[in-house]
Amino acid sequence: MFQTRSTLFTVLAATVLLAPSLCLAESEDNQAVRALFEREQDGWDTGNGAQILSCYDERYVQYEVPRWNDRPNFLLTQINTNRLYSGLKTVLLAEDFTGVAALVADTTLALERHREISHIDVAGTEGVAIATFHASWNHVASGERVEQGWQTMWLVRKIDGDWKYVAGIGGVDSHSASFPQP
Repeated sequence: MFQTRSTLFTVLAATVLLAPSLCLAESEDNQAVRALFEREQDGWDTGNGAQILSCYDERYVQYEVPRWNDRPNFLLTQINTNRLYSGLKTVLLAEDFTGVAALVADTTLALERHREISHIDVAGTEGVAIATFHASWNHVASGERVEQGWQTMWLVRKIDGDWKYVAGIGGVDSHSASFPQP
């Protein structure tokens, strides 16, 4: 009887202690999609256009969803012809490309940026990832603290063993607010 209780207790304890870590474990593909996102975002932070471009498939398409009454209006979705791969390549490989921080340096103080992959779903060589962004800064000209947040949906594909962005859908969700600086 004692051995049965002891064995049952051991199994129960192992289940309670190990189950959370088993549930939180990510597949290699999910980890690779997260790494793709971080590599691309690090390129924006450092102004490394070639690094950013390496994250995109040559057939990449960006879709923009306009907002109406603060909700996405998918019926008016358009292809952003400036954000096709060819347009990205022109901007990112230009000699004067500087990345995000240098881009806003003249009008911005105390820039804070946060990003994360909020959701990943992979099936074979196809996947979708939702990225959540938040930025806040002091706008020099207006004297206001500006806060913006948005979500982008990325469609990803494993091509020759590497995950790449094949499409992006901007405008899935966003918010913006500004407050007077003290």
